Amino acid sequence: MKIVEKCRGLPLAVKTLAGLLSFKVSPHEWKAILDSKIWDLPKERNDILPALKLSYLHLPSNLRRCFAYCAIFPKDCKIERDELIHWWIAEGLLEGKEGKNYWNAGLKFFDELVSRSLLQKSSSSESRFLMHDLVNDLAKLVASATCFSLGEIVTLWQRFKIYHEMKGLRSFISLAKQPRYHDKSYLSEKVLGHLLSELKYLRVFSLCHYHIREVPDCIGKLRHLRCLNLSYTDIEMLPNSIVALYYLETLVLRGCQNLTKLPKGMEKMINLKFLDFTDTPSLRVMPLYIGNLVGLEMLSKFVVGTEAGSRLKELKNLENLGGELCISNLHKVQEVGDATNANLCMKEGICQLTMQWGKDFENFRDEELEAKVLDFLRPHPNLENLAISYYGGIEFPSWLGSPSYINMVHLRLHGCYQAKVLASLGQLSSLRELYIEGLSYVDWEDCLITTLLRKLDIDSCPRMDAHPLSIAFPSLNELNFRGCNEGVLKSLINLTSLTALVLQDVAELTCLNYGFTSSLVKLEKLEMESCKNLMYLWHKRDVIQNLDCLKSLVIKSCPELISFSAGEGDIELRSKLETMDSRNCINPEKHPSKIYTLSSLQDLTIEECPKLVSFLETDMLASVISLNIRDCKMLLSLPGGSSVHMDEPSSNNHSNMTFRLQNLKIYGCDSLPASPFSENRFLPATLKTLEIESCGGVESLAEILVDRL
Repeated sequence: MKIVEKCRGLPLAVKTLAGLLSFKVSPHEWKAILDSKIWDLPKERNDILPALKLSYLHLPSNLRRCFAYCAIFPKDCKIERDELIHWWIAEGLLEGKEGKNYWNAGLKFFDELVSRSLLQKSSSSESRFLMHDLVNDLAKLVASATCFSLGEIVTLWQRFKIYHEMKGLRSFISLAKQPRYHDKSYLSEKVLGHLLSELKYLRVFSLCHYHIREVPDCIGKLRHLRCLNLSYTDIEMLPNSIVALYYLETLVLRGCQNLTKLPKGMEKMINLKFLDFTDTPSLRVMPLYIGNLVGLEMLSKFVVGTEAGSRLKELKNLENLGGELCISNLHKVQEVGDATNANLCMKEGICQLTMQWGKDFENFRDEELEAKVLDFLRPHPNLENLAISYYGGIEFPSWLGSPSYINMVHLRLHGCYQAKVLASLGQLSSLRELYIEGLSYVDWEDCLITTLLRKLDIDSCPRMDAHPLSIAFPSLNELNFRGCNEGVLKSLINLTSLTALVLQDVAELTCLNYGFTSSLVKLEKLEMESCKNLMYLWHKRDVIQNLDCLKSLVIKSCPELISFSAGEGDIELRSKLETMDSRNCINPEKHPSKIYTLSSLQDLTIEECPKLVSFLETDMLASVISLNIRDCKMLLSLPGGSSVHMDEPSSNNHSNMTFRLQNLKIYGCDSLPASPFSENRFLPATLKTLEIESCGGVESLAEILVDRL
């Protein structure tokens, strides 16, 4: 408790100190921390929290250097774990014997910084982390003059000119936030060339999200360069001089949409360990003899060719591959032996594998050869994520459903249009996400699936027939069902954990029956789109009583929809509904009036409902914050309400209601009257934005108190 008292109730101090003490097992070590003189430093010499200073001073020496390197990050910057580890490796901050796996050492160091609360996980991504502002101050203090930030320098010319004087610079890293495409800064080959010619001692060069079309030849003179990242730039190729970068270990060209080829001779860059070409659709050929790079630990993409040095068997000697691997153009494999020689079953580090054949099914496909190739491409049991696209065989191999794949959590089968038999998936005990897309001939009866799925996506399988027996999915959280037979949908039962349901292009569906909806007690999101025969959302009015948790209701492009439920009278919607979006439903003349009085409803969108004439006088929209009405050609009036002057008495008994409307958009409603806000049609004082466009009948907005907007 005495140590906790030293933290003076500051959560960050308590967390970092707890992280420090977790590495101290001796009572004497705890007492030494309690008695440290750092606690008693004068305030003017102690701007950094004493607990943070102690945490830093008790770091191992090599971990101190890694932490100090984090001073490059500005405050509030999201830190990509893998990028930072690449930079540590390039700077030589990870000590170890020759041949040691530096990547694993980097992961260990990073995890230790997290466990000591010097880095914190970001809520937006598992691979992104944050540094508290006070921890950032500590990093900058201990890094002192070894780190430089541009700060307030904003012009592009100033940004790069200032570095010309830093001839000993070892890391040049652009940490600009990811801009939209048209907001990227342009950087000419000349400016980039001047910069690189001055910085001869660079070990790390990372310049992402710039309009860079060409990389100057002088980059090949950066003899000390270990890490090069030009992701999300416009480059089409790299200069051949890059082959001279003998010590280069990491090359990242992620998201380079225009990249078409890589330099010849890359097989000579024997120190390369990480090649990341993720999301480079224009890159359709690989450098020849890439199999010579036996030290590769990551190869995100391999494009199969037919000539020597580009065939699938180039993967044979890449025994250390790990992480993500996408093998494309598998239809070009001409010999089954190449698949055997790829030796995927021995590459235990690969956790995410994508296998892609060609999309063209019009020309001849050797079904038997493709089946054998896939069979011999059996991956290691450590695999966690598998995707198979455009496979042309009739059957999937038996290994696909093997219980040995105890780590597989994600499986995607996409565009395998000729497949008729799917291996049983019921023994994949860890499978949590399953995507079946475009398997036109596979029967649902053959799809024996683990009932522990969390997410199921069935898309464009119109010939898939219903299972004769119902299948229970008590753990399923999300179901996306598109372009398939209604019978398959009805065979799914006991969906008691389902929170999100999307139904799209289910042709036979006319309404959701009670048997299906009775178990949807946790459903929060319901979306129905392009169900051309849908007449009602549910057949009986009391079905809605099961949907106590429903927060979002979206209905799009259902041309036969008449009403929410069959029968006369209004329905009682649940009080938790927050969002309703109705678009391109041509038949409804009105919506359930009670929906508008829900105290929970915040966002309401009604688009392309040509028969909608008016809202009832009782349609108050009391809780709605955002209202969007678009292309309702017959609409004669807006929702009713109190008078424009909210402080004046009103005869409609609504003057005491509190309105929350902030954003109102009206577009393409030609039948609205000349003065749509007269006759007690209100604009509450909470309104911040008003947009009225292409409403041909509207002539005057004189009633609006514009000074409130």
